[in-house]
Order: sequence, then C-alpha cells, then structure tokens
Amino acid sequence: MLKKFRILFSLIFFTIITLSFIDITGFFRGELLLLTKLQLIPALISMNFLFIALIAVTTLIFGRIYCSSICPMGILQDFIAAVSKKKKKNRYFFSKQKLVLRYVVLIFFIIALWSGFALIPAILDPYSLYGRISSNIFLPVVRLFNNMLAYITDSNETYYFAKTQVFTNGILSLIVSVITLGIIGVLAWIGGRTFCNTLCPAGTILSLLSTKPAFRLSIDTATCNSCGLCEKNCKASCINSKHRDIEHDRCVMCFNCVSICRKQAITYGYSPLFNTKKENEGKVPETETGHDNGRRMFIATAVASSITIPKLLAQDKIDRLSSGFLGDNSFKKRKPVTPAGSLSFNNFTDNCTSCHLCVSKCKSNVLKPAVFEYGLEGFMQPTLVFEDGFCDIDCNTCSTVCPNGAIKKLDHATKKITKIGTAVYAEANCVVNTDDVNCGNCARHCPVGAIEMKAQSTNGKLLPVIDNSKCIGCGSCEYHCPTSVYKAIFVSGESNHSILL
Repeated sequence: MLKKFRILFSLIFFTIITLSFIDITGFFRGELLLLTKLQLIPALISMNFLFIALIAVTTLIFGRIYCSSICPMGILQDFIAAVSKKKKKNRYFFSKQKLVLRYVVLIFFIIALWSGFALIPAILDPYSLYGRISSNIFLPVVRLFNNMLAYITDSNETYYFAKTQVFTNGILSLIVSVITLGIIGVLAWIGGRTFCNTLCPAGTILSLLSTKPAFRLSIDTATCNSCGLCEKNCKASCINSKHRDIEHDRCVMCFNCVSICRKQAITYGYSPLFNTKKENEGKVPETETGHDNGRRMFIATAVASSITIPKLLAQDKIDRLSSGFLGDNSFKKRKPVTPAGSLSFNNFTDNCTSCHLCVSKCKSNVLKPAVFEYGLEGFMQPTLVFEDGFCDIDCNTCSTVCPNGAIKKLDHATKKITKIGTAVYAEANCVVNTDDVNCGNCARHCPVGAIEMKAQSTNGKLLPVIDNSKCIGCGSCEYHCPTSVYKAIFVSGESNHSILL
C-alpha cells in the first residue's frame, strides 16, 4: 500500500511539473506553477525560507520523500529503472557509500554557487537537468505532434490547432540535453538511483538530514531470514541484507523493500530519534562503514574551503564577455541582454541554473539558451536573441515562472518601463546607405516611440535617431531591420536594469 501511494503521489507531481514545461496552450501559469518552485536547489538559491523549511522538516520527519516523489529527475530515473527491471529482475546489490565523491561534489557545488560560477549548479541541479530535458526534447515532440494534428484539422477545414515552430532553442541546446538524458538514463538503467546518491547535491544535502528520520524503515531481525530480496530490489543500494542494515541517509523511500519482503520483516513507522539499540542489533558499527569519518572529512573540508578559497570569478564579467558585432571594420561592444526582472547582469548570471522554464514559456521565442554570450560559466543560461521575434512589452511571463530568483516578478505596468538594453545604430550597415532606398522599419515598429527618422544634412536621406531616454531594449527594431548578417540596429544589454520615468 505504501508503494502504491508513493507511486500515485509521484505521478501527480511529475505530471504537473512536466506539463509546466511542455504546455503550449498557456494553461499552466500562476498558481499551477507552484510545484516547479518547490525544489530544493532553486529554493536555496532564491532564499525561499518557507520551501527550505518545508523540505527540511519533511525530511527530518519522514526521510527523503522529496527525492522519491517531488524531484522530477528522481521520478524520471524511476521510470527508466522500471523499464530496465522488466529485462532483469532482482539486479541491485548493496554497495558502500561513495562519501568522498559525494562530499567533494557538494563542496564544489557550494563554492560555485558562492562564486557565481553558474555552470556547476546548472549541470548538477536535478531540477534544472530535468527542465532542460523537458524543454529541449519533450517540448519539440509535443510541438511536432501538435503540427501533425494541425495538418489533419486544416485538411478538414476545422482549424482546431495552430502550427508552431518545432525547434526553437538551437541544435546545441538539443545536443546537450540528449547527452544529459543519455548519461542519466544509463546510470538509472544500470544502478537505479546512482546519480541521486553520488553526484546530486540535493541528495547529499538531504542525506545529512535523513540519517535518523523520525519515521523510517526498520528490519525485524527475528523475522528476517536474510533472503536478500530487499537488497536486490533496492534502487538506492542502501540495504545490506547480510547484516540486516538499512542506511537511511541513502534511502529514497521507494518502499520496494516493503512490498517485496515475503516475511513482512521490513516496516515503515515511527522510531524514537535516540533509541537505536534495537535497530543496531546485528549491524556493523558506523565507524566501520566509514560514515563518521566521511562526515568529519566533509565538515573539515567545508570549513577550510570557506576560509581559504577566494571568490573565483571577477565581478566585471560584461566587458570581458562583450563581442564584436558590427561589420565594415567597425568595432563596438554588444552586451548580452538579460530578461526584464533580472535586475542586473550579475544578478541573473549568478542565480540562474538554466532550468529553461522561462525559455519554454516565452511566447515570442526570444529567450534562447546562450552559447558563450555569458562566457563558459553562463553556458546554457537564457539570453534575449531577436532573430525570431522581439520581447513583447505586454508580456511578463518569464518573471512569474523563475524558481531561482534570477528573474524577479514584474507587473505589466513595470515591465513596460523597465530598461533592459539600448538600441545602437550602425549607419554603415543600413540599407538606406548600402542600397540607396527608403526604409524606416525600426521607427515604425518601435512600441515606445524611441526611434525617429530624421533627414541628414549631407544628402537629405531619412536615417534613424534613437532617444535613449525612451528605449527599453525590447528588440523590435533589431528584429524588423531588413539587413542580414550584420544588423543596422541592434540592442546592447544594460549592466544594471533601470525604470524609465
């Protein structure tokens, strides 16, 4: 019964979180996105103390049910493990903890968070990993299916479905997501929850809180006949049937052991926190398994690191990352544009873990995973690219969905006057000069009236003049500029966003 309840609970969470990423109807928004924010690493980054306390207290009382039923990456691994189980049953076995690996990974993760090197959290945070898999693999599949339905309905002249662009995030983003899914999939196929108990920082943090949860699994040594079925079905490899021992800090509460035990020797229930005499009967002392030494090493290393390791990244990232953009031997610096609500370049790059929820929700397809616009440390973080559209001044979706605090929530009125960038005019690339034609696309499509066409004294041609006090950096001018390769007008990001009065 416990296992069935856990599976039902997990399916509900997994379905809602997945639909939040792949929904193309706009139904999942507002309160329906709450579960996407109930994730440990995003909560820690955004300092969401309510969610942090909720997860911590739940873990102290019930064990790692977060890993079992709330973390989408954990549930995805369970799906893969369930498929592999059909090929080979009773295939798991007890293995000693990789304490050194776990704590070293966690230390590097903490240092990366503290220093603003977002690449490490991006490749280790389970929620962000799953988010990228959903938005770059699952979402295109949904869009392709939608287009197939659109083709059918269009043929019948019913027009229930509208065609949409299938791949919007770029081939590199797709490749990285496929590789990620492949690695996680292989680990889950072979070893179940190997990722959770070796590399996942969320799993390591929660393991420190679940060494002796108030409610936990226990083995009745008088009833147990050491048949090994529980060990062979433990995805966390944390049951030593020979010594009748369960390592609770690795247990992810899947309850496979409870359902498979023929003697009903394994039960889940309340155990006094300090009464471990019965539970430890017949077990190898903790010091022999390396638990105590591993934790001492972690605490000592963490303290030493916090004292001796300086901040890894220089604060002035923007000038270092700026790239040449103009043609005709001109050189100007184009700075990456971060979403409205991100407050500043540094705030965004320091806090974003590239979960890509904002990317999948962007109605204009303007938010794209960065390649090296932010440098290596910001690889895959979203940036505004105006090739396929521009940022709608009436849209604030990205600011309402970010779980990390990298994009703060903005109301519609504030969004319209938030300056995220400034338009820059490159006269040498303008078709008015290169093709001797009249244009004015940039001025006609500017939603805030920041561009005006004025005659030049030399030849009388109308060329754009930008009023920086009105420009908010929405990118409409860049998108509508008819030049190719090198735009005659483009948006350069603001280091610190401001509100235009």
